[in-house]
Amino acid sequence: MARTTRGKRRPRAPRERTAPQQREPPGLQAFTADFFALAGCPAQAGDGSLSVDLTPELADLFGRPSLRLAFQAGDRLDPDAQLIQPGSVLLEKMAAYLRQRVGVGLADVPAAVPAEAVIPPEITFACEAELGRVDVQPEEFVTFNFRISYVCDEKNEEILPVAVDSEGQWVEDTELLARLAAAPPAEGPVETSRRALGALHAGAEARARRHAEQSATRFEQETLPRLHREISRLRAFYQAQIHELDPQDERDQDLRDRYERELRLRTEEEILNHRMTVSLSLVNFRVVRVPRARYRVRLERPHARRTHVFERDLATGTLIRPGCEACGTSLTAADLCAGGHLVCPGCVRACALCGRAECAACGVALCERCGRSVCAECRVTCAVCENVVCREHSGACPVCSRPACDACLRECALCHSPQCATHLAACAVCGRLACAACRETCSECGAACCAEHAGTCERCGRVFCTAHLEACESCGARRCSGHLETCSECGRRLCEAHARSCGGCGSPVCEAHVGRCGVCGAEACSVCGPVCAITEVRLCPEHAVVCGVCAETVASTHAATCAVCGTAVCARHAAECEACGRVACERHRSECRMCGAILCGTCGGAGVCGACREADAGEGVPLADVQSIPGLPDAWRAAVARATWRRLPRRERVVYYGSRLFRLLLIVTDTEGRFAEIREFSLMDTHTAGRGW
Repeated sequence: MARTTRGKRRPRAPRERTAPQQREPPGLQAFTADFFALAGCPAQAGDGSLSVDLTPELADLFGRPSLRLAFQAGDRLDPDAQLIQPGSVLLEKMAAYLRQRVGVGLADVPAAVPAEAVIPPEITFACEAELGRVDVQPEEFVTFNFRISYVCDEKNEEILPVAVDSEGQWVEDTELLARLAAAPPAEGPVETSRRALGALHAGAEARARRHAEQSATRFEQETLPRLHREISRLRAFYQAQIHELDPQDERDQDLRDRYERELRLRTEEEILNHRMTVSLSLVNFRVVRVPRARYRVRLERPHARRTHVFERDLATGTLIRPGCEACGTSLTAADLCAGGHLVCPGCVRACALCGRAECAACGVALCERCGRSVCAECRVTCAVCENVVCREHSGACPVCSRPACDACLRECALCHSPQCATHLAACAVCGRLACAACRETCSECGAACCAEHAGTCERCGRVFCTAHLEACESCGARRCSGHLETCSECGRRLCEAHARSCGGCGSPVCEAHVGRCGVCGAEACSVCGPVCAITEVRLCPEHAVVCGVCAETVASTHAATCAVCGTAVCARHAAECEACGRVACERHRSECRMCGAILCGTCGGAGVCGACREADAGEGVPLADVQSIPGLPDAWRAAVARATWRRLPRRERVVYYGSRLFRLLLIVTDTEGRFAEIREFSLMDTHTAGRGW
């Protein structure tokens, strides 16, 4: 598509901004009429305009003999009409003339009533009142007129009068303000000092600035819509110009940058033009003197005396009622309290003890105990609860001497001494209050306890409460918990004299549950000191042995150690080898198959003891000796008579070997030589057992 070549474009200028609609500020026409009236050339009012024939002085000021004044742009039908608006040349000349001619004014409000030498009848006095001197002296009020200008895209101005009294208080009473404004001018010097006027001006100026800030905020809110319209118009114009540019053309890119820069500068310019600027200046001030009569009245009561000055406005005859110095209400009836305060009768309270009348400003208070009013001399502030009480319901703590109410003064439950609550403490056991002399502090828990529920450990001498102090259940001696032992068997609490210590585990036990070892005599508890299963006596851990066969505990004197496996066994399950004399347990011993002798594992490996294998080496024995063995059964005597006998002594017995044809007899006797056992073997058995008979 063919591209149309365009020449260098220039933006159309935005249409002229419409000036903000001029409106007449409130009171501007009235201000202008008053200005010319006071200058001696009253203005003639027309349709929204004023016509003035000027004095020679004003003619020189304005440069013409007469003026036709308009206050709105639409009223300027006559080409000679002058427009008066905030910031106009005519208004500025009028303000300069006022500053030069009437910078300071003086006025007097005339008196309407005389100053009579009587006590003001408007106030009824409940105390003795006597009139003193009556002085008539004017009070000065100063009205400062400030000119405030608000400039943004349009200009607004106002004249703000601020009236203050001689103390700098702002006057708000509309009736008084009207009288001050209507006061006729007076002659004479201003008696107020320059320093006092400076202080009054500073306060009035601060008031005017606060008013200006509030008004400026209102004007700024009115300016914002206009600023928004101007910025929107500029943006719409420049955006339309930018929209017509070709984004592919380098020349149009330069124009785009220029349009954007111009838009930014024009926007900043509009924002600056709509920024609010406030200026405040003093146009003039006026001192108005209002006649006042001051009555010095001496007031007296039994406990106080005072002279108070009452003031009456002689311009209206109104008495300026003072406020109650206790509640602030205007006084119609007055009384004098003992503190010298002028108060209304409702604020005066008589002390219930001494009759002294005081008000709330004096600090009159009610007793927290009885509810009666008490004065400063008859009341006491409790040092504990800080409540106010009368002297009848208070006392002094004998410990710290501080005053306290009777609610905070409590008696010690033991010595009955009254003391403040800070020096009493509740017993942790019984809850009764006890003083420092009648209470103790438990060394264990730190709790306070009275003397009746505290005691001393007879071992360490420290003081404990009854919860941590016990009696020995054997002798009744009082001990602390650290010096009492608990029997591990029955749980009884015992002192050191009646508690025993187990020799094995060290646990404390009582005398009833401690035993002595049957071997060494050491004390032992039932856990560490078992009973011997053979002798049934208590054993200590050192001399108690557990049998490896039956698992019963026996004394070390009734136990032995197997020579083969090293297992401890009791006497009932241990036996000595008749061959070597060593001890063997049941698992590691056997019996000789011929004579029944007990053999250890080492000696009984062949099944026959060594003595039976070597019986032919035994001592020959006559038949008569064998037949004379006590207890020999008669049934065996015939067999015994047919055998040849040999004798072989053992450790605790004697074995007789008798041989006959194809047979072998064995007779075993005990240690006393009595018959114990007889056995008979065939020669085949003896060969099997290793006996070469």
